[in-house]
Amino acid sequence: MKLNDVEVIERALRNGATLRGFRSGGWLRVLRLEKQGKLVGYGESIYVEDAFNELVSDYRAQKEYVCKYLTGGMEATSALDGWLLKGHAFDVDTRGIDIRVTLEGYEKTTHPDGYSERVMAGETLTFENRGYTYEMHPYVFPNGDPCTQISVIASPEDARSNADPWHYPIKKVGSARTLTGAFAAAFAAPSVE
Repeated sequence: MKLNDVEVIERALRNGATLRGFRSGGWLRVLRLEKQGKLVGYGESIYVEDAFNELVSDYRAQKEYVCKYLTGGMEATSALDGWLLKGHAFDVDTRGIDIRVTLEGYEKTTHPDGYSERVMAGETLTFENRGYTYEMHPYVFPNGDPCTQISVIASPEDARSNADPWHYPIKKVGSARTLTGAFAAAFAAPSVE
């Protein structure tokens, strides 16, 4: 995306538009620019960078977008493209003179590095994440192949009864004077559940 294209989007945001990005069921990266509930720009493409180009072109022309692709790419071309590829989304709006990016997605609980090898060697290990305690121990498939198994052995006292200890929603928020800076700040921000 060229610098003047970024400025076109920034100007639209400062004039009250909001930007939403997500991945379609066919893996296309989709961008919607809306103002007062009305679609004013749309772009979809195999990768997010091309979707931004389509969005700017559509916004400038103020004509209905015509779909050109059936499915998106399976490789990420950037951190933002990777975010969308994982099925996450983002929203962009303004707060005063700053542009604010909200990245929304899901994280999953994973064991610490090196645990698989240690457990495969016979150890039983525990680890914690978000107040949950997990136990990882050796296991054997019915065919005799060795593997590992992880179980939740303790939950936080304040955990909701329907809380998922394995897969949970997160947000990352960043603000800056520029769209590029706001995305960088959001990716650098800590995840908040």
